[in-house]
Amino acid sequence: MGFDLPNSNPNFLLSPYFLFLLLLLIEINIFFRHLRGISTHWIKKYDQFWLIVLTLASVLMLFMWFGTDHIPTKYNWNILWASPLIPLWWWKKETSPWLSYIIGFGLVITIINAIPGIQILPQYFHPIVGIISLILILKGRRLYFSGDQVLA
Repeated sequence: MGFDLPNSNPNFLLSPYFLFLLLLLIEINIFFRHLRGISTHWIKKYDQFWLIVLTLASVLMLFMWFGTDHIPTKYNWNILWASPLIPLWWWKKETSPWLSYIIGFGLVITIINAIPGIQILPQYFHPIVGIISLILILKGRRLYFSGDQVLA
């Protein structure tokens, strides 16, 4: 006698796909509002939240690369989207173009590698990682060209 698991039909509204697609739509909305010159206090708080989450993710990636001896966590290519360069870029008062290009290149490579059927890196990326990278590109473009400081 074994355990029979019922066939479950996952609810799309509770899935990570829905959450990150919703966040992408929010970022697209903020991006176009920014193009029209509309900015609010809540957008700054939203950007600060992303900065905190991304900083924590980048610290985790750095720890996994340099602080552990576990083979599966070494050389984790998620460091392209959870790069410690991104919080550094956000925190700098004067952004340098070369840093923007390096971050942008890493995010584009991440998006390409997250497309199902295309793998240019030795590690598979879930398609949601591509959505996160697209959000970061839109957010970075908006912040870079506006000169807005997330932490100011």
